[in-house]
Amino acid sequence: MASAIHVPAVIKPAYMEMCAYAQPGDEIIVWRLDRLSRSLITLVSDLQALGEREVEFRSLCEGIDTTATNGRAFFQTVSAFMTFGRDVQRERAEEAMTSGHSRRPLC
Repeated sequence: MASAIHVPAVIKPAYMEMCAYAQPGDEIIVWRLDRLSRSLITLVSDLQALGEREVEFRSLCEGIDTTATNGRAFFQTVSAFMTFGRDVQRERAEEAMTSGHSRRPLC
């Protein structure tokens, strides 16, 4: 199942056009990671979606390059930790709901 490119809260038309135009074999190059996204979750999600479309990514300041093995490994590792974090949050929320913590008074 293909992932979709995240649409930022403030739509960036040039960013969306670039993502739509990108073809397999293309490479998106940014100066710094925060030029592509300010959210790590959004960044990894977008890069996964681009990777599924065989679009490569490079960040010059951080030295991240998904055309190289270490660049792909970096994002796979970050993605694994993000998935772990989301799963832990989900489990905690479910435990709170089933144990009645959500119904306790706040004061």
